[in-house]
Amino acid sequence: MEDKDTDFLEFRRRLKDLREQYLGITQKMVSITIGISTSYYSAIEKGKMKPNFHFFKQMSSKFDINLNYLLLGKGKPFLGNHPFNIHFKSEKDGISDKLENRGFKPKHMNEFLKLLSEDELFFKHVFHTFEIWSQKIDS
Repeated sequence: MEDKDTDFLEFRRRLKDLREQYLGITQKMVSITIGISTSYYSAIEKGKMKPNFHFFKQMSSKFDINLNYLLLGKGKPFLGNHPFNIHFKSEKDGISDKLENRGFKPKHMNEFLKLLSEDELFFKHVFHTFEIWSQKIDS
């Protein structure tokens, strides 16, 4: 029983690290993106509930997370060269700050950031467009 507890503890640590350190997003943003309730996601991170098949399928599908890493701690956190692995956190933070400084409402910002987390090409396009828009406003 102790090995199972340790394995689940390590899984939860990796899950939280992926969300906070690599993705830089909230539990709510993860839960919206993968189609589960925020309370269910939170309960998984806290060890109060076990994740189901849908959870793992969506985490891999939506965030390109390497399930061998998530479950066993083996390999790289993400499959391939996923943009979350390289750029998402810093670029998302930059966009959030700029939107807030211009009076963009948090409700709208969460919806905007949700869209960014769902599609790599959309994210790249929106980020590029936003940078051009910001430069025009700043000048």
